[in-house]
Amino acid sequence: MPDDVRRQHTDPSFASAVRSAPAPAPALATAPVSALAPASVPHRPGRHRAAVTQRRRHAAARGRARLAALSVLIVGGATLAVLPGGPGVQAATPESGGDPQGSAVGLGSVYYPYSPAAGTQATNPHMAVVDTVGVVNPGEQPQRVPQVFLAAAQNADVAAADSDNKLIVSHDGAKTFSDYRKTNMAPQSLVQLADGSLLAPQFIPRWTDAARTQLDIVSQVSTGGGKTFVERLGRFVPTDGKNVSQSLFDRGMRLHKGTEQLPDGTIITAAYTRLTGDPAGRSVILQSKDAGATWTVRGSINTPVAGHTTNEVGMARTVDGRLIAILRASPQSDGLLQAYSSDDGKTWTKPVKIAAPTDTVDAAIEPSIVLQPNGILVLAFGRPDNNMLISADGKGDDWSDPKQLFENRPADGYWTHGSSGNTTMVSLDGSRSLVAGDLCAAWGCQEQGEQYGVWARTIDAVGPNVGKLDLTSMVAQGKAKLTGTFDRTAVQFPQTRPSGAVDGSSQRFAAAKLKPISRDPAQLTLELDRSYPINRIGLMLAAGVAQDAVVQLSPDGKTWGAPVITASKRVDFSLRYQDFAVQQAKYVRVLAPAGGTLTGVTELEVYRADAQTFENDPVNAVPRGWVDSVHATVVDYVPSMANQRQAGLGSRRALRLLDHDSAALALATRPFGARDSVSVQTDVAGMTINGGMLIDINGTKADGSAGRAYHLHLNLPGKSISWWDGGKWNLLGTLTDPPVQGQWRNLKLDVSTTGGTLTFGSQTFRLTQPQEQLSKLSSVSFGSVGTGFTGSSYYLDNVSIG
Repeated sequence: MPDDVRRQHTDPSFASAVRSAPAPAPALATAPVSALAPASVPHRPGRHRAAVTQRRRHAAARGRARLAALSVLIVGGATLAVLPGGPGVQAATPESGGDPQGSAVGLGSVYYPYSPAAGTQATNPHMAVVDTVGVVNPGEQPQRVPQVFLAAAQNADVAAADSDNKLIVSHDGAKTFSDYRKTNMAPQSLVQLADGSLLAPQFIPRWTDAARTQLDIVSQVSTGGGKTFVERLGRFVPTDGKNVSQSLFDRGMRLHKGTEQLPDGTIITAAYTRLTGDPAGRSVILQSKDAGATWTVRGSINTPVAGHTTNEVGMARTVDGRLIAILRASPQSDGLLQAYSSDDGKTWTKPVKIAAPTDTVDAAIEPSIVLQPNGILVLAFGRPDNNMLISADGKGDDWSDPKQLFENRPADGYWTHGSSGNTTMVSLDGSRSLVAGDLCAAWGCQEQGEQYGVWARTIDAVGPNVGKLDLTSMVAQGKAKLTGTFDRTAVQFPQTRPSGAVDGSSQRFAAAKLKPISRDPAQLTLELDRSYPINRIGLMLAAGVAQDAVVQLSPDGKTWGAPVITASKRVDFSLRYQDFAVQQAKYVRVLAPAGGTLTGVTELEVYRADAQTFENDPVNAVPRGWVDSVHATVVDYVPSMANQRQAGLGSRRALRLLDHDSAALALATRPFGARDSVSVQTDVAGMTINGGMLIDINGTKADGSAGRAYHLHLNLPGKSISWWDGGKWNLLGTLTDPPVQGQWRNLKLDVSTTGGTLTFGSQTFRLTQPQEQLSKLSSVSFGSVGTGFTGSSYYLDNVSIG
């Protein structure tokens, strides 16, 4: 979690949930990692610092944990190791989520999509995504599947060397990479064109004559969805008499990232070179108006200045439609630079150093930038190590949330060891990007037995609001329906389909294509499975072209309210969001206004106001709005021996409490503000039900001290529910139809400071006596039962506080 949202264990509501005596538990004394780990680990050939660092952190976490006393309790025939009155383990580092109305970032686990045997080079990876369609979950309708192309270089890192790439393709959204291709294609600038073909300008051009006065831009082209590629040569035509110079490096130019086809058919891509007469290198935008047959310089991002060179370029759109370019600079003290273009790359603002809350941008290389479908810009870069930033407003003027992605820098004088720092990144879905880098540079891993390879992990960067509906899953499962005036689509664009409007992709063709039919204006209508209180909608119309639309809500599909969104001549490259007063609705309609043009809906998101769904909380992080949580994070799958299943109740994400720790409990607390009564409702599933789950309602006493009104034990193995009266456990009732492993039940607590009810499934139990007399209630806690039992795994979804 970011430092600004990380909280220490000082919240009295948490103390009341974890104490084993009436006195409040003391705040955690958290030791820094450095105080618990060895002072240093010598760098040795073949050892990667990332693995060492991970082991240090795990050891430190174990060292910080403190074990409290347990009592053994028999409830409903089951023997449970639970605390007398609450989870009594003071866990190592309780963490808190951020502001539900702010942004947040979570990082996926590092994995290795390409890990050849020692001696086989794999460096400087590059990736691209092409949308396809397939069955993701058995029994559901087909949906979008990102096809990820990953190439790793096998050539020497010298200017005179030809590119030699190993290409691997994932057909399941980067979960596995198993399709090895016999083609020398690097996908760093791959783009799908309007005719359905794929075009990928390659890194190094070729001289066309012995005198080395003319260059051909080399592109790899596929007309079969990426199954095979053929080479296309395109002559570089000098502009204003300025040809490429040979003084910077062999073959005078390198093509980089950010290829895009404009609405008029022009293809643009970023490159770096030195032109004749230049005092230094420059970064430029190339253009082709004939599908790569010829290329010219469209614009220069910087004006060359003696002693100051720019080269590698990461380029993307901003949420307001400008191009943003991130440049590697030399000398390194110039840091990463950024510039903007408002005319599709013809002219640029003067590049300036990125304003970031980290010094990792000071000497960085190989910038990769992605505008996620949700409008957040994600920037990855390397050297030293691999790092990232986000721009939550999608404009690049508010860089924040610095995080280290991978640590394996050359160290201790061994410059030939460790990662090159080169980084590549692509968008996977609405809030997730995939980033990759190498274990060793081309000039590294020279000793016998050292291993090259490519690492990867996801970046989950989310924006405001925690009530997002998982429309992708709802449509695939038939729970939600899309109707409208859909236009026919070409066979080469299977991703252009009605469900393209909710598939998590902002790529140009991953959309619902619309047209007016007879007297009906172009429109798309989403019918939900039931009525929801809706207070936020995200909308991306047809990508990159001016569109007009209004968005309306309806309870019955007949009576439509006033527009909650009105778009006029709007040009979208990502979702744009609109908050509004809560409206109860089952239908959402996107409609062309009279005289307006609406040709497509690329993405539509809907947010409910009454529950936290975890669909817009980052995976592997504590959900926003939750505090002092231990072993409780958002997850997007349930692991099993045979396969993976979705984590939520008919949705992809849920909050998981996982207790595999013999020295700490799994625990999550959700504050709701001081009040006399509260209604807490959630869906619950036990994937591993060892011991059951504890539920607390916390608050404050008349003197202001922390207290607990209710301490409840949901004992699924024992088929019972019990409550703690301050001295002993009491049977509240027996479960007549307890859920089996993996089965969901709804749990609801309607309580006040004097009593209330607990409803689990179809059974309701009355709570007549609080554990303590409180003046106000303030939070709810969910936890595992104790350190005597490990292995329990519980999932919460659709948590509402009323």
